[in-house]
Amino acid sequence: TILQNQGNFTFVRYSDDFIMAHPNYELFLEGVYTIEKFLHSVGLKISRKQTSIAVTNEKINHGKFKVGFNFLGCHFILYNRKYSSKTNNRGKNKDFVLFVTPTKEKKLEHYNKIKRTVWSMKSASQENLIKRLNPIISDWSVYYQYYNSSRDFSKLDYKIWFLLFTWAIKRHNKKSKTWILNKYFHRYKNQKSRFFTYWN
Repeated sequence: TILQNQGNFTFVRYSDDFIMAHPNYELFLEGVYTIEKFLHSVGLKISRKQTSIAVTNEKINHGKFKVGFNFLGCHFILYNRKYSSKTNNRGKNKDFVLFVTPTKEKKLEHYNKIKRTVWSMKSASQENLIKRLNPIISDWSVYYQYYNSSRDFSKLDYKIWFLLFTWAIKRHNKKSKTWILNKYFHRYKNQKSRFFTYWN
């Protein structure tokens, strides 16, 4: 509402986080000033530590600002459709395609949470470990399933597989890796080897 008379602004807010975009840098700065003025009138101010200016594509950057931005745990960036091998039909601009992926911080946070959970259950049964991990992994996956997350899912899948394999090795350090694989990892419906077991 406070920007309605100031041109082609894009403004998205969730709780106390928001992003603002405009194709013209000077008009963008005017919009920032307008928001700061409004917030000041109600006793609030923008946090400088949590605020940054970014461009969405390297082509329009000229080395001044970082490329892409983070919002609600996602990284947003535009790739040049002509020169990029990335393909996606979400971007509406004919020259660029929009890619939305989990941020580096959220990926690391997710993996570390899984790692802490695994090593806190060194003596737990495989069944109980799976029951503890399933909601952690599924909740994170559901949140990012509608974004360009397939590559990140694959990388995390490998890291988690190796983490669980290490967990199993430490439980049976006198057994061979083949024995451990046969005990804890199985193929299901022609899929690759998975960490699972059967229980009632």
